[in-house]
Amino acid sequence: MKKRSIATLLAVFVLLGTGCAIFAGKSEYAAYRTVRTAPDDQARLLAEQAYLAENPTGVWAKEVQAHRVEAEPAVWEAGKATREGLEFYLAAFPDGPHVAQARPRLAALMTVRGRRDIEEDRRRAVEAQRRAQQEEQRRTWTTRALTYWGHTLLSLQGWGSPIPEVAQQNPSFSRGFGENPRPRCTADQCMKFYRNVYAIPVPGATRIDRSIELLLRLSMPGGNVDRVEMLLPNKGFSRWFEMENRTIVTDEDPTQRQQAIDWVLERLAPVIGEAGTAEPTDGVTLPAIAALPFTSTGEATGTGTPGSGGADAADEPAPATEPPPVAITPEDAVAITPEDALADVDGGAPTNTADDLLNQMEGTPTTPVQVAPPVAPPPVAAVEAPVAPRAIRVFTTATLRFVIFAAADEDYGAAYDGFYVERNRPAPPPVVTPPVRGRRPARPAPHP
Repeated sequence: MKKRSIATLLAVFVLLGTGCAIFAGKSEYAAYRTVRTAPDDQARLLAEQAYLAENPTGVWAKEVQAHRVEAEPAVWEAGKATREGLEFYLAAFPDGPHVAQARPRLAALMTVRGRRDIEEDRRRAVEAQRRAQQEEQRRTWTTRALTYWGHTLLSLQGWGSPIPEVAQQNPSFSRGFGENPRPRCTADQCMKFYRNVYAIPVPGATRIDRSIELLLRLSMPGGNVDRVEMLLPNKGFSRWFEMENRTIVTDEDPTQRQQAIDWVLERLAPVIGEAGTAEPTDGVTLPAIAALPFTSTGEATGTGTPGSGGADAADEPAPATEPPPVAITPEDAVAITPEDALADVDGGAPTNTADDLLNQMEGTPTTPVQVAPPVAPPPVAAVEAPVAPRAIRVFTTATLRFVIFAAADEDYGAAYDGFYVERNRPAPPPVVTPPVRGRRPARPAPHP
C-alpha cells in the first residue's frame, strides 16, 4: 500500500513538472514551438496567426492572442502606407480591427504599382529596341553609306559640267558632299574622309578592335565633274565584311578574301541593278588610283599612302596656319547645309561618321558649315608608287562607266578596294584622210 502511494505521488509531481504540455497534441506543440523560436517579430506574428488558425482554443491560445493584440496597432501604423506593409498586416491579422481599411488601400496601391510596372516594362522594351536599332545602324554603317553614294552617283545629272552647275542640278548630292566630315579641296579635286570603329568578339577573350575608312574623292579637271571614287584602304572590302558579320577576315587567305569580295557584291546588288550593261572583266586593265592630295586628317601631303593620318617624314611639314575657312555656296562650289561638326577627337579634323550624312538625308534640319578653300599640296617627296587595282565588275551606260575593283592579294599600302563612276567617253571615230584635190596624176607612159 505504501509503495502504491509513493508511485501516485511521483506521477503527480511529473504532471506538475511538465505543465500543460501533456494536455497539448504534438501538432499544437510544434506550432507553438515555431512561435517561440521565431527569428524576428514579423516571423513570430505570422507563426502566432498560424497557431491560432489551427488551435483557436489551444493550450497557449490566450498567451498568443494577448501578444497579437498588443502588437497590432504598431504593425498597422508602420505598414498602412505601403503595399508590402499592408500585405503583411492582412497576413498577420486577417481578423484585425483595421482589415476593412487595409484591403481597399492595398487594392489601390496594387493598381498604381501595376501601372508603374507596365510603364516600366514598356520603357525597358522601348530602350532595348532603341539599343538594338543603334547597334544595327552601327553594324550596317558601311553598307548604308556605300549604297547611298552608289545610287547618288549613278543618278547624278550634269557629268562634265562645272561643279556649281552640278550642285544646282543635284540637291541630294550637293547636300551630301557638303556634309560633315568637311570636304578638303585642291584646285581640281575634293576629298571626304569617313572613319568608323568596330569590335569583333573573340571566344574566350574580350574582343579585337578594328577600324574602317572610306575616302570619297571628286575629280574636277578644269573645274568640271569628271569622276568620283569611293576608296576603301587596307583591303577595305575585308574590313566591311568583318564589321557587318563580326568575324575576322585573314587577308592573306585567298578563300576568306574572296568570300569577303563576293559578299560585298551582294551588298552592292541594289546599286549594280542601276549600273547599266555588264562587261567582261577578263583582260581589263585598270589604271592606278592617283595619289591622294590629303591625309585622312585633312593635311595636304605628297604621299599616296591611304589612311596614314599625317604627312610622311619625307614630306614637307604642313603649314602651321591655314587661311580661315570660307562658306561655300552654289555660286562658287557645292552647296552645303549640314549640322555643325562634332567635337574633334584630337583637335584635328572633324571625326563625324557617315551616319550624320545619312541622317541628314532623312530631312533633319541643318545649319551652315564652312569648308576650307582650295589648298595647293606641298612638293612631292618620297611618294609611294600608286598601285593599279584589279577589276571585279565593270558596267557601262550611254554616259557613264561604273567599276568595282579590289586590291590584288599581294598589294597593300597604296592599294584600294572600292568603286568609281566616271564619264563614259566613247572612242572617237576613225580619222578618214580626204583625197587631195588638184591635177590628176599623169598616166605612166606606155612601154615601147
